[in-house]
Amino acid sequence: MYRIGELAERVGVTTPTLRYYEDIGLLESSQRSPAGYRLYDTTAEARLRFIARAKRLGLSLDEIRDLVQIWDGGNCSATRAHLSHLVVHKIAETRDHVEELATFERQLEIVYERVAEKASSKTCGDECGCVPELPEKPKIALTDELQLIESSECSCGGACGTAGCGCGCMCCGNTGMT
Repeated sequence: MYRIGELAERVGVTTPTLRYYEDIGLLESSQRSPAGYRLYDTTAEARLRFIARAKRLGLSLDEIRDLVQIWDGGNCSATRAHLSHLVVHKIAETRDHVEELATFERQLEIVYERVAEKASSKTCGDECGCVPELPEKPKIALTDELQLIESSECSCGGACGTAGCGCGCMCCGNTGMT
């Protein structure tokens, strides 16, 4: 049995995080020692490690809650299928974010070029160009070599990446899983 601080240190989370996971039901309530200390066993450690790995994948606590319920059932195949589906959507979300950042980077480069030009006047004002507006730029798209990963659990192939989009897959459609 581990006390809360020992378990937190073993897994690499803070004790407030461990308490929070317990409060929201991600981690089962601990036993208490006669002195009132929270005590956790190796099952709690395994579950907390699973949760920590899922967090590192960028999954939300709601997604982890659904995933950990499947994992608790001991069905590795079902856990992998659900995780695969979640990861496909994380890939799509990440690619969208990369495209947004690439577009913003190009806009900043244009602003830098404008600011680096010699000023036409010596006084600052609305027309001097000291702080130009971001130019309108079309969204930069990722190259074709980054293909969407297909998942048998996901009819959208991860292309939507938006909960409630109606693509019909388990996390986006009206199948009861979000």
